[in-house]
Amino acid sequence: MKGQALELGLLELRDGEGRLRAMSMAGTATGSTYREGLLCWKLSERVWAGRPVLAELFYEPEDPDTPPRVDETLTLPAREGCILLERPLRRYNVVPTKPLPPEKAPPESVELPPQPAMIEERDETGRLRALRYPEGVFGYGSEGTLVFWKLTEAAWEQEPDQLLRLWYGTPEEMREKMTAGEADEELTVTEREGCLELEREPIFLMLCSREFAAFHHLTMETARQRREEAARTERGLVLSCKGGQLRLRAAELLYAEVRGHSLTLRTLSGEYTLRRSLQWLEEQLPSGLFARPHESFLVNLSQVEALGPDSLRLAGGPVLPLSRSRAAAFREKLDGR
Repeated sequence: MKGQALELGLLELRDGEGRLRAMSMAGTATGSTYREGLLCWKLSERVWAGRPVLAELFYEPEDPDTPPRVDETLTLPAREGCILLERPLRRYNVVPTKPLPPEKAPPESVELPPQPAMIEERDETGRLRALRYPEGVFGYGSEGTLVFWKLTEAAWEQEPDQLLRLWYGTPEEMREKMTAGEADEELTVTEREGCLELEREPIFLMLCSREFAAFHHLTMETARQRREEAARTERGLVLSCKGGQLRLRAAELLYAEVRGHSLTLRTLSGEYTLRRSLQWLEEQLPSGLFARPHESFLVNLSQVEALGPDSLRLAGGPVLPLSRSRAAAFREKLDGR
């Protein structure tokens, strides 16, 4: 389990001067996080049972010429806790592993202040109808089909009408949806504090602004497109040319030119002709690597050596036309590489 902040039901306790003194995961939420010198964790029963769990701490900046080095290793003394570190962390890992040697004693744990009990509301049959955070405690979480939240006044003023994003099903289905930047359900939170009963129990939830949700979707979609383009680049195209078939990888194509009703490909290994349109070829190749300087040409941008007002020169000497109508877009794409 790599160290990262899991905001699912994260509770913060601060002193009178606003300093962070302790953190913990609310309800059934598990995970680990590091903030303002505090390392906080809450492990599941399955992870905690049977063997010690270590926190691998990295303080020093990474050196690309040497393998990553663990600066300090701590044995977590309990399934849930919070440790105050003397130095700021760069990153950390929480891993179940073999016991430490006897000479390495476990660290001193910061004793958490007593956690205020959640406020429960039940009906006449004793069924739990709502859960609320007590005074001075903020966060969000879930218990069964109930989801609850409480934001600070500052957070609510800055980002009103936040989204409660919910995922259902199996962990595999959740990861697939999150990788695509999607959620199974999104609810608008119109109050600073509240509790909702859902039709089914979520496997994960996130409270965030609409801007973050849109950014998450855009980031994941961009990553997906890049993966697909990289796969196409590596796999290459199998084309039927005069004289047989050609496996063409994107990096090997210098440029393509329309000649009459045929398409001529100029590659590192020679020249090939096929009966395809230039638009079809452009759609098959990575969009970030190729551009059209002219209606009849498609050029590998990595091969452009010089650009003039109405022409361009490729590596190896070929000079191709640059039309006035396509010049601005071509220059912008070339500068963006």
